[in-house]
Parts: sequence; C-alpha cells; structure tokens
Amino acid sequence: MILLSEDGKTLQEISSWEDIITRPGYHSKVNSKEIKLKSVIGKYRITPKQPCGISSCGSKHNKGYLVVCENGIETNIGNKCGLNIFGINFTELENRFNTDTNALRYRDKIKEYQNRYSHYEDTIHSLKNGEKQGLWCYEKMHWFMTKGFEEKTLNALKQKAKIKENGIFQLRQFDSREIELAREAGSYDTNERIRIATLSSINAVTDYKKLKPLLKDRLGKEFEVFKTLKADDREYDDLKYWNNWANRLDLRVQEAKKIIVDCTNFLNEHNITEIRKYKTHLPN
Repeated sequence: MILLSEDGKTLQEISSWEDIITRPGYHSKVNSKEIKLKSVIGKYRITPKQPCGISSCGSKHNKGYLVVCENGIETNIGNKCGLNIFGINFTELENRFNTDTNALRYRDKIKEYQNRYSHYEDTIHSLKNGEKQGLWCYEKMHWFMTKGFEEKTLNALKQKAKIKENGIFQLRQFDSREIELAREAGSYDTNERIRIATLSSINAVTDYKKLKPLLKDRLGKEFEVFKTLKADDREYDDLKYWNNWANRLDLRVQEAKKIIVDCTNFLNEHNITEIRKYKTHLPN
C-alpha cells in the first residue's frame, strides 16, 4: 500500500514502487546533513522491502514515508530513520500528514454513507413504525416490566435475563434413599431441578431498554444530523466522530432488528401465559 497526498486535500493510492522512484523530483539517496524536511507527502507499507533514501542508512524497510525537502528533492525515509535523524520536526510533519489523510478518509466515508441515506431512512422508518416494530415493542415491554407482572415475578425474570437462563424449573425433593445415595457420591444436594417450561428470548427483559435510545437518538436525531452533514466544512475531531458513527450504523440497525425480534418472541401470548402459569417456579 502506497498512499500519496501532495496537497493535503486529495488522497491517491499508488500501485507500484516504480511510480514513486520515477517521479521527477525523486532521489534514491540524500545526505541528511544537506537537507531540511518541508513536508511528508506519502506513506507506504510494502513488500518487498525498499532501501531507505537516507544515504547514512540504506537499510531496506517495509514501511516509511515519502518526503519533500525544502530544495524540492523527494525521497523515502524509513519510519524509524525519520524520528532518529530528524527528531521532533519529522514527528510534527508525520502527525500533520496522518491527520490530513485521515480527515480525507473520514470525509469519503461520511459521503459514501450519505449517498445511501434513502435506503437507511426507509429501513429505520420501518424499524420504528412498522406493525409490531420498535416503538411498539418498547412500549409493550415497558408496560409488562413495570405494571404487567408482580414484583416477585419481575425480579425473577430480571435475574434469569442476567444469567441468560430461559428455563423454568420445578424442584423435586429427594427421598431419604436418594439423599443417602447422593451423600455416598459426595453430593449434598437434597433436590433436583426439573425443566417444566422454556421461555422465549429472556434477554428481551433487559435489552428492550436499548430500543428507545437506539431508535430515537442514534437512528433518530443523530441520523437526521448525519444525512445533512456538510463533511467538507467539518474539522478533524468532528469528522472522526461522524466517521465512527457511520461505521457503527449497520451494526446499530442490526442490533435494533435483533432486539425487536426478541421482544416480539417474548411478548408472544404463549410465553406470557407460561410466565404467569409458573410464576412461583421462576426463582428456581
């Protein structure tokens, strides 16, 4: 990979090392004592290794930077040589190049996702407002988790969600002979758990709370800001934030879809009936 950005405004990927060494200003060997760095214009990570452009080094490197000197000469410097020979000046130029090229990539990523905003807008609208979708699931789950079950039932469901246990069990007490056999086997159990029912999507008991901030904030207010964002006018920190936001957009859509499916399964009439039928067994 060879990246070139001569003006800090455009980013070009160079396909071969030959394209670098045939540039008009390129010198394969320069004396570090006779030059002063002006800017970093490129970055490379390549195979096979290429010789460092600093004559006192000459070692072959996999990665380094393309630089322009104040006299117009261009050369390549291995990443360690740049710091060792030119010190803080090289570090400042390196950081400036990385910041500029990252900002370019961030702008491209933001615009790429903005060009697909209509697809996301339709998907998000459906997730929020479709029949038995996000907002409906949230309100229905919230009612059950605050008013629809007794406090003991709620506490037992939350504990099951915490440990990811979807079973409802009945405790069968051992008789004296079974207790004696258990002791002989080194166990002090006096009962066994017998599964009598299985709950659907127990994780919805806690995960439903994520739906509101997901749909109203992340995929709501923030999405509205994102789709009209003017990336070319934004500074680096802002670009970094919205680039990361865009990278998480698909994950958030998938997360919302999964939670909606889990809530729908949990709210199934049979599931609710099982909870109420076996409520005294839930803590087991």
